[in-house]
Amino acid sequence: MADLDDIVLITVAPLGAPGTGITNTQYTSLDSDRTALLARANITKLDDVPDVNAPAPSDGNALVYQASSSTWIPAANLEALAAVKVNNATILANTQKVNFSSAFSGAVNGTDGTQVDVSPVFGTTAGTFRAGNQAANPGIVNRWTFAATGLLSSGTRTVITQTTSNLINGVTYDYEAFFDVTGRNNVNNGSVTLTITVNGTSLTRTQTTVGGVPHEMNVTASGNGLVGTGAGITVSGAVAYNAGDATNVDDGWFKFSAWPRL
Repeated sequence: MADLDDIVLITVAPLGAPGTGITNTQYTSLDSDRTALLARANITKLDDVPDVNAPAPSDGNALVYQASSSTWIPAANLEALAAVKVNNATILANTQKVNFSSAFSGAVNGTDGTQVDVSPVFGTTAGTFRAGNQAANPGIVNRWTFAATGLLSSGTRTVITQTTSNLINGVTYDYEAFFDVTGRNNVNNGSVTLTITVNGTSLTRTQTTVGGVPHEMNVTASGNGLVGTGAGITVSGAVAYNAGDATNVDDGWFKFSAWPRL
């Protein structure tokens, strides 16, 4: 057999009178063909066929034609997926069908007739995805307090550093942060500079502290276009000595709010 599809059937009629059998010349030719066929190697397995290259197929493989080598080779069964996975965890091996919910649509690709393109269905009703409108995504509100840290006569003191709740990956947020601290001087007036930092961006405000009177001081920062990465961001509040008498830095609080942009 020369090829997988090469099947030879020889029927030899007995010699006889003209018109009842074959001639000596025909017999000689057929006998030569028979001898050549019998001289070929025995076909005991599929890989023995000359145009088949399948010495070690795997369970479930099928033969596919490889034009570059003009041979038939083993390959995975095209009627089944090796596995369907979610976050690299196998849901079902050797999958033959995949069914999508109504939140997705499918259509045969206009260029490749063997490909189906699956796309999310965008909308504002149940069972659809929201595109450009993130009202369905939750906002974030974080509030922390901090204790008094005592007299500040020079330098800068960071009184609070926190990490916000996770911001959803790919969602754009608007935000507002509020840093509030109470300061007081023992005798004379002084001044301090408050710094609020959100995700590396800082805003400062200088305020006066009154001798002998507790004074609540604060600074607000707001912004937009903050794109979530699936993790929280770092926020902090600091107090720096500016002028006059030293200031007692009392307790306070820090609030961070973020909401998806509509």
